[in-house]
Amino acid sequence: MVSTYNEYKVVYNIKGDIAEKKLTKRSTVRISEHTANVNNTYSKSTELVYELAEKKPDRVALFAEAKELGLDIPKNIKTDLLINKIKEAKE
Repeated sequence: MVSTYNEYKVVYNIKGDIAEKKLTKRSTVRISEHTANVNNTYSKSTELVYELAEKKPDRVALFAEAKELGLDIPKNIKTDLLINKIKEAKE
């Protein structure tokens, strides 16, 4: 199954541990779990590491929940702000 992974450029220290990790230019890639595991096996030579990206919340469901709570929220609101407003309304 194909999933979204964050792609990091890594720098190793003398002991072989990751000393520095930052996102690459393309930042995310859609690859299978097997491909990510194989790529991570060869991370010392490629200097790239792949980690499963967080799944984004469903905005349609969030807007439905906000409507149930009686909130009037504009459609162009950021997802993080929408989640916070719903949490505040529940408290």
